[in-house]
Amino acid sequence: MPFLIAGAIWLHKQWLVGWLAAQMANALWWYSFTFILIRELSMHNIRPGTIVFLPFALFSLWSAWYLWKIKSFFWQTDTNVV
Repeated sequence: MPFLIAGAIWLHKQWLVGWLAAQMANALWWYSFTFILIRELSMHNIRPGTIVFLPFALFSLWSAWYLWKIKSFFWQTDTNVV
């Protein structure tokens, strides 16, 4: 959780490390959700919790695509990293 908070602050300040933290958080989300989805599909049983969190996984995919699309913005403004 502290990683996500720090990443959100860095992303808000438009630092390159914020972009990296956001992409790492997305990768962590994909990994955990993929593991859960594969486990449930192999058991032929999808639980309600998986269905509830599916929109978050879809948002994670969209946000990763969007961050890759605007990554040049972070490269150009990353001159004041402390």
